Amino acid sequence: MSQAPYIRERTWHPSQKIEAEPGGSIILTREVKLWLIGFGVEAEVLEPAELRDDVKPECLGVVQRVNSIRGGGA
Repeated sequence: MSQAPYIRERTWHPSQKIEAEPGGSIILTREVKLWLIGFGVEAEVLEPAELRDDVKPECLGVVQRVNSIRGGGA
């Protein structure tokens, strides 16, 4: 939710749609996998399921890389 004003103030793509949600959250409709991942835990993929499936291994890969750099620690 803290990133909502930043997302709302910019045109990311001419085809984008932004929907306001209760509590100040927004829904940005546009395929933006890598951009979305950049928001880390502030982002949640609601749909489509295919995008959730694409994002999950990318995020897990980041965790694995960080753990390997730290010598396996969390």
